[in-house]
Amino acid sequence: MLAEKYLLKRFKQKKINYCIGRIFSFTDRKQKKTFFSPRIFSNIVNTSKKIIYFKNISHYRDFLSIKDIVRAIDFLHKKRSRGVFNIGSGTRTNLKTIAKFFCKKYKKKAIFEKTNKYSYLISDNSKIKKIGWKPKYDLFYDLKKFIN
Repeated sequence: MLAEKYLLKRFKQKKINYCIGRIFSFTDRKQKKTFFSPRIFSNIVNTSKKIIYFKNISHYRDFLSIKDIVRAIDFLHKKRSRGVFNIGSGTRTNLKTIAKFFCKKYKKKAIFEKTNKYSYLISDNSKIKKIGWKPKYDLFYDLKKFIN
């Protein structure tokens, strides 16, 4: 955000056209295990336990496929778009959905800690949609790649 503010100030001063894409959450099987989906997948696959307990995953995120991220950047470039664009699906996904998906595939039971603490990080992608772009792939497209 600091870099974006710095660039916007400089671009305005020098009257330079710009296009900034704010990329929201994504997941891929090649990500390091420090990222949420690979870590959850690894924990589920590498345990012999039939019941898995989860804490602190009652949060909502906006996941977009890497393919869609590339498509969005290419789209903005071809349109010679100017301004700041949120690159996201615009869809909120509870992180529990990812844990449930992997648990179901590996015949494990998921138990979630009860909590009233939620966080939301969802894109408002209306600006990029207004000029004609929309995501093609959903989260399950990427999650299935972990299994295959």
